Amino acid sequence: MWRLWQKSAIVRRSSGQLVPCRLSGRPFSGASKPQIPPQLSDYLQSKLSKHKFVDRDRFYATVLKHLEPIHGSTMTVEQLQSFSGLDSLADAVARDFHDSTEEKIPVVFVLPHSTAKVKLSFYQHATLLETSQQDRIVAEFLEGSCGGNASCSSCHVYIDDNSTAQLTQPSKAEKDMLDCAFEVQDNSRLACQVRWIGSDDDHSQSSKKRQKLIVHIPTGVNDMWK
Repeated sequence: MWRLWQKSAIVRRSSGQLVPCRLSGRPFSGASKPQIPPQLSDYLQSKLSKHKFVDRDRFYATVLKHLEPIHGSTMTVEQLQSFSGLDSLADAVARDFHDSTEEKIPVVFVLPHSTAKVKLSFYQHATLLETSQQDRIVAEFLEGSCGGNASCSSCHVYIDDNSTAQLTQPSKAEKDMLDCAFEVQDNSRLACQVRWIGSDDDHSQSSKKRQKLIVHIPTGVNDMWK
């Protein structure tokens, strides 16, 4: 569990004045919200907008906590701007946040040219392509050359008929791109467009446990592995 010990933070107003602030000393999962200086919060929100959290303040406070060994207990917007590893740090904190708080289901990737299977966690915030990046081998098969914009077919997969997970439906753009995919089938999808939408019934926990996802990677998904 992350802990946010009481530390002073200093932010710089537009006038140049240094203003001391404090972060609350509370557990990451506690009920009290850490008090993030507005200037720091605004900057982090502008840089880390891809991380959509219900408890955004606690996420930001954890990022700042990990920067204390570098900048000490005093933190300025200028120091955040000069830290080139902010995105990587935020990604690491986000993974821990998702592991402890967000709903997930298991997904099994069946690799081509073998009977090997890789089991990963499929979170609601992520696409199937992003999920594949959790494992180095799976990531090598699913390139996602276009960056996840449904503009190529290098993340083409087959959704196993035995899968019971509730997934997003393919858009027209995805269907059009699948026409260019290698050995397309009725169960073909672009991994960059597939998300798990969770359960919408009154027994979400039991329903979630029944959901599973099995994904087959085609043999010709990219030139390297044909």
